[in-house]
Amino acid sequence: MKKAILICIMLFATLLVFTDSNAEVLKEQTIHARKIIIVLKNKIRLPIVVDDRIVFSEMGNNPIRNLKRIDFFVDNQGRLQGLRITYYDRVTGIKSIFVPRPKTIIFEQPRRESQLNSINLRVLTTDEIINIW
Repeated sequence: MKKAILICIMLFATLLVFTDSNAEVLKEQTIHARKIIIVLKNKIRLPIVVDDRIVFSEMGNNPIRNLKRIDFFVDNQGRLQGLRITYYDRVTGIKSIFVPRPKTIIFEQPRRESQLNSINLRVLTTDEIINIW
């Protein structure tokens, strides 16, 4: 019984790793922002979510310099399906959060651009969700 389960897991892992998907990066751009506010539709219980919002700013609990990348996932019709936020946590390293269908995203432009407030934005197809980093 254990051998059968192990073989099934190995087969599934092999299929997952070696199958070719049609995922693609549709657009990629680096922007500079002073503050980013993501307002959520659904309640998500995470430490970085306060009052159904995720806020990355120059000051506060979530510094914008810790934000690595925001990925926008769209389906075949171009509708937004969700966001993946990749950021550095001071305690455990890099974290990745998927936010399904956010309500609003607000970018505040900085007075002057610097490397500390640069964020990589990507628009991806939904096939790329399997790759979390």
